Amino acid sequence: MSLNVPTIPTSTLKPIVYLSFLLVIPFFSCNPEPSFPEKVIAALETSGKNAKELRKVLVHFLENPADSLRYEAACYLISNMPGHRSSFYYQGVPGPVEEAFRSMDSLVNMCYFSPYISDTNDETEARHRAFSGIVSNRLLLQQYNITQHEGIYPDLENIKAEWLIDHIDNAFGVWENAAPARWLSFSEFKEIILPYRYRIEMLDLRSSEYKSSFFNMLMPHATDVNLGTMVDKINTYTSGMSCLKKTDRMLGKLGPYDLLQFNALGCDRHSEWTARVLNACGIPAVYDFTPLWRNRDRNHFWVAVRDSMGVYHPFTPMWQSLHDTIYFKETSKVFRLTYEKQPSPGNFRGNGEKIPPVFKNPYLKDVTDQYHRVVNLTVPVKLPVHQNEFTYLAIFGASGWRPIGWGQYDRDRKNVLFEKVPTSVLYVAGKSVGENVSPETDPFYVDEKGKIISVVPDPIKRINVTVKRKFHEKGHLIDMMEKMIGARIMGANQPDFSDAELLHTLSQMDLADMKAKAIPMRSGKSYRYLRCVPDSSEKLNLAGFRVFAKRNKQAEEVFYRPLADTVSYHMIKDEDPETFVTVRSLEIDLGEQLNLNAIEVTPRNSNNAVTPGDHYELYYFDKKWVSAGVIKASGPSVTFSAVPSGTLYWLRNLDRGKEEQAFLYDGKRQIFINEDNYIDYEWIPFSESIRYLYN
Repeated sequence: MSLNVPTIPTSTLKPIVYLSFLLVIPFFSCNPEPSFPEKVIAALETSGKNAKELRKVLVHFLENPADSLRYEAACYLISNMPGHRSSFYYQGVPGPVEEAFRSMDSLVNMCYFSPYISDTNDETEARHRAFSGIVSNRLLLQQYNITQHEGIYPDLENIKAEWLIDHIDNAFGVWENAAPARWLSFSEFKEIILPYRYRIEMLDLRSSEYKSSFFNMLMPHATDVNLGTMVDKINTYTSGMSCLKKTDRMLGKLGPYDLLQFNALGCDRHSEWTARVLNACGIPAVYDFTPLWRNRDRNHFWVAVRDSMGVYHPFTPMWQSLHDTIYFKETSKVFRLTYEKQPSPGNFRGNGEKIPPVFKNPYLKDVTDQYHRVVNLTVPVKLPVHQNEFTYLAIFGASGWRPIGWGQYDRDRKNVLFEKVPTSVLYVAGKSVGENVSPETDPFYVDEKGKIISVVPDPIKRINVTVKRKFHEKGHLIDMMEKMIGARIMGANQPDFSDAELLHTLSQMDLADMKAKAIPMRSGKSYRYLRCVPDSSEKLNLAGFRVFAKRNKQAEEVFYRPLADTVSYHMIKDEDPETFVTVRSLEIDLGEQLNLNAIEVTPRNSNNAVTPGDHYELYYFDKKWVSAGVIKASGPSVTFSAVPSGTLYWLRNLDRGKEEQAFLYDGKRQIFINEDNYIDYEWIPFSESIRYLYN
C-alpha cells in the first residue's frame, strides 16, 4: 500500500484480532464448521435456509489471514443484522424504464459532466429540459407492468453471499484508496462506510456497481478531498436525472431507477440513496434527521459528510449545497440512523410501554450536540404510578405537542434527565399518547445557560389579546417582499409605454405587513395601460394586483387583461391570497383611459394573516389548551377579551389553512415561539423576545 492511504500494517492491528484468528485456524482445519463469535451464531440461528449464504461470507474471509479485518467486518454486519429488513422488492425492470434511464444518464453526462461545470448557462438548461421532456413523454406513453412486492423481508433471510462479499470488499477498497476516507479509524469505518442500509429501503445494486458508476464522476483525481464539489456533483446528477414530475404517473419503488422520479420523492428517499452512493465511493456520509423543525410541524432527513478533522457537514440531497448552517439551526433534536442498535426507547418495547412511533426505531443515535448548543436538563415531573420507563420532551406544532426527545423517569426523585437539549427553545415534558405527548409540566423555556423559565398563566390578571397572524412570517417570503421595495408603478396611454409617467414607488410601508394594501393614486390624469417593474433585476412576487378607478364619481374595480398572454394573470386578479405570479414585470391593459383611484398590491404570502370573513378561535394553555372563544374577523385583526395573561396562546383559523404556531403576547405583539420574529420591520430573535418578557 502507498503511504497516502489508510494503511493497516500488521504492527498496528489489535492483538486480539490476530489472537482470535490464530485460535480459529486449527479448529477450522479439523472441523467443517468454524467457531464463530456468539452474536454471529445467534444471528445465523435465526436466518433459516439463508444461513449457508452468510456462512459462505464468514468462511470466505477466514481463508486468508490477510482478510482478518474483513472477517471482523463480516462478523459485525451479520451479528447486527437481526432487525434489519426491506419493506419491498421488485422483479425485473421493463425495457422502457431501462431505456429512459440510459437516455437520461447520457443526457446528464453530456450536459453537465463533459466536462463538469458548476454553473450552468441558460442554453445548457434549455437543452436538458427539452430532451428530458422527450424522454419522460415517451416513457409515460408506453404500457408496461412492474412486478413489485410489499412486505417484510429480513436481511438475515435474504442477503446472498456474493452481494455481501462484494459490499465488504468494496468498503475496504474505498477505505484504503479514496482520499476522503483515509482518516477513518477502523471503528469509524465500521460505523460510517461499512453499513449497507439506513432504514427499510430495498437493497439494490452491488456496492462495486455504484462505485464503478460514480467514483470517477465524484473524484476524478486520487487526491480529491473537496467535499463541497463532490456534493454539488451528486446533486447535479440526481437533479438532472429526474425527468418525471409530481403530477406524472409514478413508476413505484424501483431502487436506483427511482432517480427518474426523484422530484416526486421525499427527503428520506433522497438521503437513503445519496448516503449509499457516497459511502460506496469512499466519501464518509451519515444519514441524520430531526423529528420536528422547532418552528414547523414537519420532520426532515438529510446527509452529513465527514471531513478529515472529524467534523460533519450537513446538506439536503438534490436541493442544497454544503455549509447552509442557518437552515439546520432550525431543527430541534437531531438523530443519526445507525446500523448497530442504540440505547433508545425502541429497545425497551418488550414491557408494553407506549412509545411514540418516531422512537420505535432502535437504531437512533442522539447527535444533537453536533448541530446545537445543548445542555443536560433535569425537569421535575410528578407522574402517577405507572410502568413507563420514559418521559418525552416535546415542542408544539399545529397537530399538538410532538415528541422530539426522551429521558428516563426517576420515580424516587420525581424528575427526568433529558440529555443534549437545544437551548433557546420552549418545551413541555410528558407521557406518550399516540403520536403526541400529554403534558405533565407547564411550558418552559430553556435559556442559553440552561436555566428553565416556566410559562404559567395568571388567572387574576386578565388581558385583551389582539392577534394579526396564526403563523410566523417566513424568511424567504420576507426576502421576496424586500426585493420588491423600489418597484415602480407607471401609467401610459401608448401600449409601448413611450409616454409612461411614474405613479408610485413601492415602499417598505406598502409591503411589510404582507397583506393587501390600497395605495391612493392622486395624479388626476387618466391612463389606459399600467406597468409595474422592479428597481433591479429581481422579480415581482405578487399574490394580488387590483385596480380601482373613478366612474360616475365612485370608485369601482377595473377588470383588466394582460398586454401579453404569457402570464397567468388570473392568479392575481382572483381573491385567493394563496395564488400568485412571479414575473420580471407586470403590464396590463385597462381597456380604456381611466382616472385611477387606487391600486391594491398584495405581496406573495402564505395566507397566515387574519382574513376578514374567516372564523378564528383562540386557545390559552393552562395544564391543557382552553378555548377563549370564536370570533369572525371583520378586519385585519381580531381581539379576544378577558384572557388569562402570561401564558402560551394558539390561534386557529376554523375555515382554511394548516399552518399554525403557538405564541407569547407582550401586551401588543405576538411573539411566535422558537422563531426569529419579524417585528416592526426587523428580525427579533426569540431568545431576545422572551428575555424582555420574563426579566
